Amino acid sequence: MPLLDERKEKEVENKDEPVKKKRNKLFYFVPLTLALVFLVYFLLAGQVQIIFPTASGGDLEENNGYRYTKPLPEFIVNLADGNRYIKLNLHLAFDQRQLQREIEDREAEIRDRVIILLREKTAEEISAAGGAEILRQELEKEINDLLVEGELGTVLFWDLLIQ
Repeated sequence: MPLLDERKEKEVENKDEPVKKKRNKLFYFVPLTLALVFLVYFLLAGQVQIIFPTASGGDLEENNGYRYTKPLPEFIVNLADGNRYIKLNLHLAFDQRQLQREIEDREAEIRDRVIILLREKTAEEISAAGGAEILRQELEKEINDLLVEGELGTVLFWDLLIQ
């Protein structure tokens, strides 16, 4: 009888072993698959300029018909009124790809011009009817005066807040 008991014990041990192997395979397969999916996603998301036709990753309709946009870091500037300030996020829209590199290279100069222009404005000038459009045109002119490789299409306001 001891032989039968030993065989039964071995069979019970052998039955548990395949379950462990399946569990071990599943234990490694699921996280590795998820990691691979995330890796592929982030690699593709990091290459939006190759996948999508715009510098910022948006489509043509979002960019008012311009092919590329380049966001600039947020501006928070005191206005000419003294105790008021403007918070401004904007994107530069353009059609020539080489402008993206020039805009990146001249970002400090562009920010300087934008800040100087904003500091000369009052809250009433910007808030008045058509004031934002006038500001947009002045920003376009100032930035286009800096650019050599091509011309900026327009300035898109992402966020415009006057306090």
